[in-house]
Amino acid sequence: MTIELQDRKAKASTLLTEGPRLKDFDWRKPRPAGTIMRPERLAACFPGALSFARTLFDRFAETQWKLEKVRIDFDADGKGELLYRLTDGRHDLHFFVISNFYSAGDKADRSYNMNWDGTAALCEGQWSPAREDFLRREIPKQRFGRLDHQTLAYTRGNRSGRIFDHVVESLAEGQQPDGSRLAAIGYIFRTTGFTANGFISMRSYLGMEENHILAGPYHAQMCSAFLMREYVADLVDAMAKARNPAAAKLSPEMRRYLGIGNSAGLGLTPFVYNHPMMIHHWTRQRELALAEARATPVAAGDAAVARFAGLVRKAQRFFLEDPRDGNQIFLPYEVISREMGLLLAWFEALPDLPPDLWCRVAQWAEDNLQFETIEAVNVILLELYPGKMAAFTRDLTVDEALDFDPAASVGDLRRLIDGSYGWMAADYADILDRSPRFWYMSTEAPYEPRIGQRGPLPDYEFESNMDAPRRFGMLRQALEGAGDGDSLAAFLLARPDLRNIVNRLWSLRDCAYADIRDNTLRADYNPAPATRFMLSHYGMDKLDASPRGVRGVLMQGAPIAEDLEARNRGDWPFPLAPGAAEGPSTVEPYRAPIDQRATALRKLEVWKETDFGDEVMIAPVELLRWNQRALQVGGAELGHAIRCGDLLHLYEICFGGGIRLALDCSAKGTIGIGPVSVRAAGEGGFALDPVPGESAALLAPSLLDFACKGAAEAGRGLAFARGVSHAVLADVLPLWADRRGCDCAVLRRQETGWHVVVGQGEGEGLVLHTAMARAAAEVLDGLPAEAETADLMVLCWRRDGSATIATAAARHLTGGERIPTGARIAAAYRGGLRVSLKALETLRDTAFLTLVPVEIEAPISTE
Repeated sequence: MTIELQDRKAKASTLLTEGPRLKDFDWRKPRPAGTIMRPERLAACFPGALSFARTLFDRFAETQWKLEKVRIDFDADGKGELLYRLTDGRHDLHFFVISNFYSAGDKADRSYNMNWDGTAALCEGQWSPAREDFLRREIPKQRFGRLDHQTLAYTRGNRSGRIFDHVVESLAEGQQPDGSRLAAIGYIFRTTGFTANGFISMRSYLGMEENHILAGPYHAQMCSAFLMREYVADLVDAMAKARNPAAAKLSPEMRRYLGIGNSAGLGLTPFVYNHPMMIHHWTRQRELALAEARATPVAAGDAAVARFAGLVRKAQRFFLEDPRDGNQIFLPYEVISREMGLLLAWFEALPDLPPDLWCRVAQWAEDNLQFETIEAVNVILLELYPGKMAAFTRDLTVDEALDFDPAASVGDLRRLIDGSYGWMAADYADILDRSPRFWYMSTEAPYEPRIGQRGPLPDYEFESNMDAPRRFGMLRQALEGAGDGDSLAAFLLARPDLRNIVNRLWSLRDCAYADIRDNTLRADYNPAPATRFMLSHYGMDKLDASPRGVRGVLMQGAPIAEDLEARNRGDWPFPLAPGAAEGPSTVEPYRAPIDQRATALRKLEVWKETDFGDEVMIAPVELLRWNQRALQVGGAELGHAIRCGDLLHLYEICFGGGIRLALDCSAKGTIGIGPVSVRAAGEGGFALDPVPGESAALLAPSLLDFACKGAAEAGRGLAFARGVSHAVLADVLPLWADRRGCDCAVLRRQETGWHVVVGQGEGEGLVLHTAMARAAAEVLDGLPAEAETADLMVLCWRRDGSATIATAAARHLTGGERIPTGARIAAAYRGGLRVSLKALETLRDTAFLTLVPVEIEAPISTE
């Protein structure tokens, strides 16, 4: 049975339905990145069994977790507080909600707003009155407050103006709300995000113990969404009962059906480009899981066959119940419903069930259905073999460091581009002539990315990972003047503005799913595909385009509190509205107003300034963020800012004083002023000749590059320089050398001799040995005479499995300090760093100099 592809434009006026199709593909393999990482495919994604919302409940099911509702205290308007405890008997999580109600003119669904109907925080550990008082004061401030290291996430949201009151009124009248009306929406409370991972002092998932229930990426956020959904259900029950003691309660079926509304704008597009390793790993796992499901042979009487047909019918009704039309960007749901009917007809007409049934289903869908329907079918395929899916949901945390091989040549880079990035060379061929925009953030919304016109405010055109297409074009242009045999390390010393794109290309050469095949800088760039792609990984459904991004629903169909102990897995996927009539809802698709700003974004009436004392606890990842941006203010190119931001945060962890050093390095306009040249200085040796006073924020990465290059070529490498400021930053270079597989020693000249830091690999990881030496020869032999006059030396040795020179050098250091870096880094990520509040706020204020002042934003604004 063959169904010809119909005219897609006749079905829906969508922007993203055209694209290449897979013909005669071997569906036992993962789909190629060149097909699925294109905008039209990303704009079709749906959440499946591997989404973070689903895998969170997989982890809950592994142990006996239960939700205890410690306190629910709301008045008739829903104002009050709520406290939940989520526990497995050994570990406790608490969820504290402050519930308010603001008029429409005093609130807005923008991330920088402060007036929210509900604000909440997810914490670990024991509860106390002091903790409650602290959170009661800080939670309403949201991004303007500061939390502690036992707080894992916070969120905020507003009641739905369309349906919240209907639900309360229905319950007060003793009835369940109208399922047909709810089907068009799916939630009665909407949020603008779930913030976690080290922001404003919270604990990062990178610092959680391996067996922590929320140790996976985005599990803290998804747990917050689950608990926020429980709060909303308890809220409407309490409000209805306040109006009528005989009021009904939301039924378990209705509680499972209702999700939490969410919207995401431009902010998720930078996430995709800032975390390419994660994107590759997550997407590859999904594609491997799909290939595994498709390759599973089918036999007579296989339960998966009936399960597939049942889920197709369920999906057909799910998409029919909801009238959303895609806003001319996504596919209207009625089209997906109709195509599910075509699939079901074809499937049920099959004369027999071949062993490769799921491969045939996949090819038929590829030939006959639109992209969104294809992805909905993929969701169903992932449901057929839950036992096989668990293997693809583990180890989702990846090392995100991007680096290049300092021993490589320009010719090596050219061959890499030709072999792995032909699509970039084609798509970005004339990128420098058609990239009129740049990405920035405004003082009006310091954490909300915006797109601006390039040119009017060049001082604010700070490079970001969103500039990758343009930097790729600049790199191709610069390579035209370089020889194949030229050192890549020397090339980047001369062109520090290209370090980030080279690190990216080199590190992602085998990560096919890391990059979206789109130009984020073109004038007609549409962020909706990237946003929807990320939201599907999180677990958001009912996706629709809005003026500022993508709207959808989290946790619809998820288990509810009483399901945790029973290990009921909820009603995923494609939950159907209880009590809804057959056929489409008559509710019109929602269109958010373009101007969603509140009339007055002012401090709350309950605002109280907090005296945190002289020191606060922060997460190391927060320090990483501020370091990078502050260094860019100082003049560092993005590649150096990322590398040195990491070195500075490691310096804070290992030695203390990293924030003060970052502030010194980032004095505006002081980094990367003069030209730096390199010349050979003996076998494996290199001398860098900077302008006196050049900062190690620029030189430290290059010194390590050449020391590693010498080690690769001659067994030992040496790089040295004179007149270097901020030289102490180099003390943590052995940690980066260790990542490159080299042993390393750093020598800094001081008035009384040489300060020496040697990295030595031991059973517990890399250990830094620090001490003073009167002369470099006391520690290291055979240095060139010229090096003895330097102010900073970096030496690296190629590891060969035997006792290294670095180990021998470490034994000569007596009376110094021994720093087990692995233990210190783990402790800092687990327990936080105690730092000066004043210094931290100064660093943040310096980083915020990258923001475009709202009063001069008009010439670049594209809104």
